[in-house]
Amino acid sequence: MRKVLTIVFLLTSAGLVHAQDGQNSDGPRMKFEGGDAKDYGQIKKGSIINDTFWFENAGIQPLIIATVTPSCGCTSVVWTKFPVQPSQRGFVSFELNTRKEDFGKFNKELYVQSNAVNATKRNGRYVLQVKGVVKRRVKGRGNQVVGV
Repeated sequence: MRKVLTIVFLLTSAGLVHAQDGQNSDGPRMKFEGGDAKDYGQIKKGSIINDTFWFENAGIQPLIIATVTPSCGCTSVVWTKFPVQPSQRGFVSFELNTRKEDFGKFNKELYVQSNAVNATKRNGRYVLQVKGVVKRRVKGRGNQVVGV
């Protein structure tokens, strides 16, 4: 009896995995150019980082971003507000002000809520990361960091 239950469980699990794979291949899919993380290295306290995550809809249905929420109040965001058709590009732009950041490492997240089938990395959202190290002084950089 135990062997029969084990076999039934394994077959059922395999069927569910196959069904999920089939479902995921049909919808919109976010593919970020350069990855889903940006590391700015050392930046001077008080710097403002302005940058953009560009993505392609690598799926076969229109991709719609419902909202993008930053993990803290020091970051503001704008994003593509219209449906991104298959093979077309969209964006998530952000501005991060390090004026109130503590010295040392930081790791901010942007939570992208969309209909993308691969947007399930965390609670049905795609998570973008912005990181670096806030320093008192950094040679060769002013207070404006754009697209590093």
